[in-house]
Amino acid sequence: MGCIRMIDSDWAKLSTSDRQKVLHSFVEENAQFGGAWAVSQLGEETDPICRWYLLKSLGYPAQPAGVPALLEAGRLPDQQVGVSSLHMIAAWALGQIGEIALESVKKELSIVQSETFRTFLVDCLGEIGAPNAIPELAAAFEDGSYQTRLWAALSLAKIGPSALPHLLLLLRRSRGDEDRMILIDAYARLSGLISLDAANEFEGELSSQETVFLLDRKAKIVGSVLK
Repeated sequence: MGCIRMIDSDWAKLSTSDRQKVLHSFVEENAQFGGAWAVSQLGEETDPICRWYLLKSLGYPAQPAGVPALLEAGRLPDQQVGVSSLHMIAAWALGQIGEIALESVKKELSIVQSETFRTFLVDCLGEIGAPNAIPELAAAFEDGSYQTRLWAALSLAKIGPSALPHLLLLLRRSRGDEDRMILIDAYARLSGLISLDAANEFEGELSSQETVFLLDRKAKIVGSVLK
């Protein structure tokens, strides 16, 4: 706690580069500098890298009190930070908090108007990975934008085999080739986790061209895991 008091008292004096270094050190060491402190700094910090570390700190270790701040991060415009982004790390942190955050995310999804924020919330549900979020993800796939549909299908895959019946139903209802490719890609991520009967039922819906696409996606997914 002494280190935290030092940081709190001297924080305003630090350069952006020094703030980044301090936050990187604390987060990588899994140090608990307090959810309340991180939330208060998010209200003032403008540097994307510093904000990325502050958001990550709310999920590493999990800080349930940080749920409102993480959702607020999803309302703001996204900013890239290396291969990640502020929306991606906020969704990850909500996933680390887990089912404690689920109802808050589902409530926001029920009233959201911004499609960008909706896509973020759909990603959050996948990171949380709770099967009781499957109906919301299926609904988001059916009436969302392309990005929302993409993340809804991926989030269904993240939840696991319990989502397969819904992927199959969405495939049968699909509006065109684009939706079918998204769903087949999601299925490819599950194919090693399901029964032969379940696989045959899904793959029996595919055309020969779609089967070729599925085999290609399976090979790429396996290849990425083995790297």
